[in-house]
Amino acid sequence: MPIKSSCIRRALACCAPALISLVFIGVTRAQGLSASEAQVKAVLVYNFAKFVEWPQAKFSGPASPVHLCVAGRGPAAHLLAELDGKGVQGRELRVQSVGAALDPAACHLLFIIAGNDISIGDILKKLKTAPVLTVSDSSGFAEAGGVIEIVQGEGRMQFDINLGAAQQANLRLSSHLLKLARNRKGELK
Repeated sequence: MPIKSSCIRRALACCAPALISLVFIGVTRAQGLSASEAQVKAVLVYNFAKFVEWPQAKFSGPASPVHLCVAGRGPAAHLLAELDGKGVQGRELRVQSVGAALDPAACHLLFIIAGNDISIGDILKKLKTAPVLTVSDSSGFAEAGGVIEIVQGEGRMQFDINLGAAQQANLRLSSHLLKLARNRKGELK
């Protein structure tokens, strides 16, 4: 199936601000400027939403919002809550806090904050085939079946991607996002 030029233009319009933000994060770290880890994680999570394509059935209509669910507490959760109402891929971003009684249908993107009393294994099992972009800063998250794991490496925040988990969730990740990943695990078929 050929790619339409309108799709390419839309992808570039969506990705350019995200790439700029990701480059800014790297420059900020390299220059030793004070960007807190929580701020960097919030920017990464927000930008990940710009690099993923969900199945159309995940949205009830063309004006349906993108739901960012946050599991856990801490500074990153507060910063992500401030993004409520921002735009993502021409849709409004709705941010909500969730607990163990997570409804997979309610989220497009789920950020699980490390160090909270949340069973990552149980959540990932519940979401295994649901079209939800799972992200966490918990060590071993991508190995456990999460799609994106935020990691500290080489003096800056980076991320690993589990391609198999993304495929199982029926998510399409931008090639730009894949190029920026520190590691890519799993196979795309």
